[in-house]
Order: sequence, then C-alpha cells, then structure tokens
Amino acid sequence: MKRSSIAISIIATIAIIAVSITLIVINSNSATSYPGTAFADRYGFDYSPDMLNTWNEDPVGGYNGYHHSGIRYLWSFSNPSVHYTILSSSPVWPGSSYKNSDVWKPKSYLNGNGLFIYSGHGGKHRLYYYNGGAYTYLYDHRNNCPPTLWGSSIFIADSMFGLDYMKLAYLKGCETSKDGTGSLAWWWRCGKGTDNVIGWRDVLYNWQGNEYMEKFIFFGIRLGQPIWMCHAQGISSVLNECEGALGNVDSVEIWGE
Repeated sequence: MKRSSIAISIIATIAIIAVSITLIVINSNSATSYPGTAFADRYGFDYSPDMLNTWNEDPVGGYNGYHHSGIRYLWSFSNPSVHYTILSSSPVWPGSSYKNSDVWKPKSYLNGNGLFIYSGHGGKHRLYYYNGGAYTYLYDHRNNCPPTLWGSSIFIADSMFGLDYMKLAYLKGCETSKDGTGSLAWWWRCGKGTDNVIGWRDVLYNWQGNEYMEKFIFFGIRLGQPIWMCHAQGISSVLNECEGALGNVDSVEIWGE
C-alpha cells in the first residue's frame, strides 16, 4: 500500500457484480452460530516502519477533523474503541477497533466476527499487523509463510478458524486478491466460506482506500444497498473527494455468494 495522492487518468469502467447481494441481512441473529454473538471488529495502525497511517488519515478533500476510520458514521469519533451500533436500529452488534495490535488479537476474535475490517499492509497471501516492535502476520496457508516467520504468524487454513458464518471480510491491503484464485481473498471466500470478501489485485493507495471503505460500509450496512451499488457509490465518492485520483481502488475484486 502506498501513501500518495498522485492523480491518475482513468477510463471509468466499473466492474458490477451481477448478483445483487444485500448486506442488510447482516444481524446478530443470522450472521453467526458460534460463539453466539456476531462481532464487528476493525484493525489498523497509526504508525509502522514506513510511517504509513491507516487509522486516522483523511482522504484528499475529505472529512478533515474526523477520525477517518472508514466507518465514520458507525464508530465513535472521540473514542474509536467504543462501538455504538452497526445498524441504525436493533439488533445492536458488539464490536471494537484494534489500533496497533499484533496478529494474536484476531486469533482470539476472528471466529466471532460477522464483519471483519482490516486496513494496513497486505500481500497475495497475508495481512501485516504491527504493534510498534515488529510485524506479525496472518497467512492463508502455512506453506505460503516463510519458515522464519512461523512463530509470529497465524494461518486461517488451520482448522481452528471456521469463517463460514462471517458475512463480510474487508481486506483493505495491497494485492490481497492478486491473481484471483489462490489469493488470500479467494481463500477467505472459497476455502473458508465467508459470504462476501473484498480485496485488491494491485497496490492500493491509503486515502482512496479509506474513502471507498467508508462509503461501501455506509451504503451496504446502514442503508442495505446491494453490493454492486455499494461499489459504484464507493468509486464515485473516491472520484469526488480525492480529486479524481482513484489510487487503484478500481482494481477491487469482490468475491460473493
């Protein structure tokens, strides 16, 4: 992921998913059977070795002065660890935002998530977690992780992770869907059964990714719009708020049921 606002010239071709999947079905009763309550958790950081800030950086021309979590309407600005509601009406979902956590945090909570949001560095097979001392990693398979990193990694292919009740996994990191089949996003959907997974085929720019995420989550969960409409609204918002700089957001890949 690069932190840049370089304007790019594009031909507007928005890939629309043919099947209208409505996210309003997400609720604490239907999203999960284990451990009994669906959680909506978000992960990111405000520092890393390359100084990338995925936690509170505003997009170009965006909502200056707000804690830009990407889900600004749903989380508290003053205290982002407090989650008020994932819907505008009941049932209310519990959930938390985990800033600067290591990978052992999602290991504890991943099975309980109906909604999972990650914002940080990514790759074809992995997500990076940085806790101020070192990176730790979430991988799809053990054989895609260098042996020297095994002690600081978790693997969602392991039997301990059953993600078939998860409704949406938002993997906002570079190349999380690179080459499609076999990528982290593909495995999350096709190997672990998460209903809908969002990843990127290319390097993703931070500001634009945040803007897209905010609108996608808002239209999908708060308003119950189908996924293709959430995608279109997200792209439109990036073009409007980020002065035409798409930042490779259009390389998104949405894996859905």
